[in-house]
Amino acid sequence: MENNLKEVVSIIKKKVPTFKLKETDVWTKGNQIIIASNTLIRAAIEAGLDFVDLKPQVINLPKGPVYIVSQTAKHNNRTYTSVGEAVAENLNGDIQFKNRANMAEVRAKGRICIAFFGLTGRAYSDQESPDFNKISVKPAANTKLPVNQFAGNPDIIVKKYKEVKNVR
Repeated sequence: MENNLKEVVSIIKKKVPTFKLKETDVWTKGNQIIIASNTLIRAAIEAGLDFVDLKPQVINLPKGPVYIVSQTAKHNNRTYTSVGEAVAENLNGDIQFKNRANMAEVRAKGRICIAFFGLTGRAYSDQESPDFNKISVKPAANTKLPVNQFAGNPDIIVKKYKEVKNVR
């Protein structure tokens, strides 16, 4: 597994030699290689991947809404498209991903980045499963968290996405 982990790191560094990849950005969980989603996205953007089109959708099911985002990215003459999804049960991760629309977008971008780096089936974004999280961080009881003006109102989020033609 250690050799596979080093190979994944070298693939990213080969495509983006100037990117500062930290040891904490890539880890293993069981027999899976996991890469932090923010690392994947930042490295891909630095390599020239351009996220050009974002299409959100909300599907209401009896158990609650499912947030689906279709994301497209381009690099040179190649186009990548993927879909991300999130439901209430997915919201066990970091505080920033309590927003389902955001989680769906990060999943779609993470899947595109995995394909962009040629790591499909070899590595996964940490947002693919709550089991992939390296650690679980909870704020102290007296910590005030920033208020998300969109929290609890998916219609505002979808409206904002529709207003923006090219989301980067």
